[in-house]
Amino acid sequence: MRRYKPPPNEPAQPQSLRVIVDDGETILEGKEVFDMFVRTASELAARQERKPIPRALPLRDVALIHVLYYTGLRASEVAGLTESNFVPHRKSGGAYFEHVVGKGGGTRESVYLQPEGLKPLSTYMRNERSYY
Repeated sequence: MRRYKPPPNEPAQPQSLRVIVDDGETILEGKEVFDMFVRTASELAARQERKPIPRALPLRDVALIHVLYYTGLRASEVAGLTESNFVPHRKSGGAYFEHVVGKGGGTRESVYLQPEGLKPLSTYMRNERSYY
């Protein structure tokens, strides 16, 4: 497709823009439209600068991933866990989850959580769930 190019001695004219604002009555044309977009873009940039930078992964997500990985439980089984299922095992440095309800309503009496999986869970419980 060929595009129109003005002759070198003739300055390019911006195409006429016409915008009807949400109220249905206000009509913006030409420079007003340009100013509106520039103002909006600068406001967006200023808003983005003020946003706090989120952590890579929240502590809860890291804890869940470690529990899934180090226990071999299904996501639905982990979702059903409560604090009452958790039993620390001081001798090994790990912990057990007791009475885990699994697929089809079956119950596992105890599932061992290795010490490597317990560290992020402990950090989450200590920092994010401060009432424990």
